[in-house]
Amino acid sequence: QKVLDFKRTIEQNKTFLFQTFDSIDEFKRILRRHLARWVRDDKLERGKVVDNTLDLTVQHEKSDINAINDERDLNELLVMAKELASLGQYTDAEAAYSKAVVGATSVEAVIKYGRFLRRRGRLEHASAMFSRARELALVTEDKKSEAWALANLGVVERNRRRYADAEPVLKEAYEIGRNLSPPDRGLLAYVLGNLAQLNAANGNLEEAENI
Repeated sequence: QKVLDFKRTIEQNKTFLFQTFDSIDEFKRILRRHLARWVRDDKLERGKVVDNTLDLTVQHEKSDINAINDERDLNELLVMAKELASLGQYTDAEAAYSKAVVGATSVEAVIKYGRFLRRRGRLEHASAMFSRARELALVTEDKKSEAWALANLGVVERNRRRYADAEPVLKEAYEIGRNLSPPDRGLLAYVLGNLAQLNAANGNLEEAENI
């Protein structure tokens, strides 16, 4: 609890750059991204007049994740986690997502937690969540959920610049989605968009345009 309270204080005060990472490679990637952002922002701010107007930020009603009833509906918990994340309260959001997936068999909950982690740059942990989601989908023979888990897993590999690993996973997700009855057009568009970005990143611009 003390660790969670400390993380919340850092998030609220914004005195330090604070972000969780799962590996040394992720730390290096996050550091490079912020260094580039600092250099860019410094160039943009040169010569500008500083605006000292009061910044009014939206404050979310404090939520005690540990006090959540076990009987709370899973969907309500996921909605709350999403809202907390949208307000920048990432520590409480992660606590809510973690509670939603503990011992859960909901593929949807695991995928949503994985997406949260991916957006936070926690790619290793996100990959583990999407792999878990695929395993759950295989057990329940839920082909649609399996395809979405694979698609998200492929996106993580693309984000990690592991293009050779990302492409076959995305293509497998596409084949599963294409063979659904009816086909999941949202899934297909998502996969094709990421395949195009993958090819563009690899320098295969012609192939990217043809997707």
